[in-house]
Amino acid sequence: MNIPKETIEQIKFYSKSGDFNNYQIANRKYLLNQILRQIKLPIEKYYISINALNLWKEMFGGPIMDYWYNKKIKALVDGNITRFVGAKKDGSYGSISSGSSVEYRSVFHDDHIIPISKLVDELMNSDNLTDELICSVVNKISVCRMLKVEDRSVPRLKGRETEEQVINVIYRNKGIEVLKMVDVNFEKWYDYKICAIYSKYGLWIVCLKMMIFS
Repeated sequence: MNIPKETIEQIKFYSKSGDFNNYQIANRKYLLNQILRQIKLPIEKYYISINALNLWKEMFGGPIMDYWYNKKIKALVDGNITRFVGAKKDGSYGSISSGSSVEYRSVFHDDHIIPISKLVDELMNSDNLTDELICSVVNKISVCRMLKVEDRSVPRLKGRETEEQVINVIYRNKGIEVLKMVDVNFEKWYDYKICAIYSKYGLWIVCLKMMIFS
């Protein structure tokens, strides 16, 4: 994945006072931040916390990579979850009924392991912007899908220098253990159990279908 060098150069150019008849980009870092956030990452760049994985399999199921941000996720069973509204730091713990839907982002969070703001600074502060530099910066982007309550416990910027350090020190110090998403199987399979049911009309043999998530 490569962002055209010209795109970043134009963002930097229009931020200079007096350039191009005084047309300027008011917040060039915000614009570049959004460009980096919109990059579609390969599955190898994703992680998932064990707590998030367990809740997903228990309550929701199916491929978690099909859901993000404000997309609705439907509960498959009755249970309890902690939900967050907007940027509030505290969530509310309560019940959810089978068939009810909530927004993905109200329960789960996609945490950029290396903060995007750090990558933006690396690009904006470079005096020698090359395709190789851009590729190396983009290659640092990785995401951990975790519970929103887990996200609220970790520092946003401090100490986040490398992927390994964030996963093995920052996350682990908060009790967050993660797996590579590529190693997790979300496919559904079905286990059919034979049950005998007696009635006044004789013996009925039926199949009870139970959904199992591997």
